[in-house]
Amino acid sequence: MNYYLVGNPNVGKTCLYNNITRQNERISNYSGVTVDSKTKTINYGKEKLSVTDLPGVYDLNSESPDEKIAIEKIKTLNPKEDVVVFVCSSDGIFRNINLYESIRKIYSNVLVIVNLFSKRLSKVLNTELSQVFGKNFMVVDVRKKRKDILKFLVDSVANFKYDFNENFSINFEILNKLKDKIESLNIKHFDFDKLLLKKWFGIPFCFLCLFFCFWLAFGKLGEYLYNLTFSLFEDFGAQLFLTKLPIWASKFICDCIINAV
Repeated sequence: MNYYLVGNPNVGKTCLYNNITRQNERISNYSGVTVDSKTKTINYGKEKLSVTDLPGVYDLNSESPDEKIAIEKIKTLNPKEDVVVFVCSSDGIFRNINLYESIRKIYSNVLVIVNLFSKRLSKVLNTELSQVFGKNFMVVDVRKKRKDILKFLVDSVANFKYDFNENFSINFEILNKLKDKIESLNIKHFDFDKLLLKKWFGIPFCFLCLFFCFWLAFGKLGEYLYNLTFSLFEDFGAQLFLTKLPIWASKFICDCIINAV
């Protein structure tokens, strides 16, 4: 079976891909890192799974080159062989849901993995989202529980009905209730980037880093590293003159390269 990871940018698709396939593709906390599809075939028991990480997409009518890669693949899937794994973030379901609705109108084989950012949300999401996604969804931290995720992917395929519904629509009344419950929990995420970018903290932190670099270069540790490096290169230079290299080449290495270092 072929599994295609689909979703908005920066929701955890590549984290999920790395976890499932044990790859080490580049990830970041900003969108636009994945600009091409990546595929890896893995074994799970007797099953062979082909997993593809597609670039993030906001809308099935987008014209951007990287989003077109995902859109064209979604529109040419084979229901007998291909499964869409829709990945969304637990704190961004309400932003991601329109894309899910668009996909369900043209394709039936859709699993949902909600990337869990807070354990306090787990119980609420599992209860409420079953009324939106049915049985074919999982709430999990996509960086963990690899075996559970693979079991979910394989076992859920048996429940698919190979048809689609052009009139499919999301029950937004349930989602609005879920949004109110999440807001009532008052879950706040610590954003280290925003802390560093604040002028009253960022500027002192910058000076602290500069002081540390200065201390590292000119303090006792810097002096020790300098003496260690100098002795190593000095021995290397002495050995270099004993080789059959031309004198000009030895002097170039010792006087220009080593002294510069």
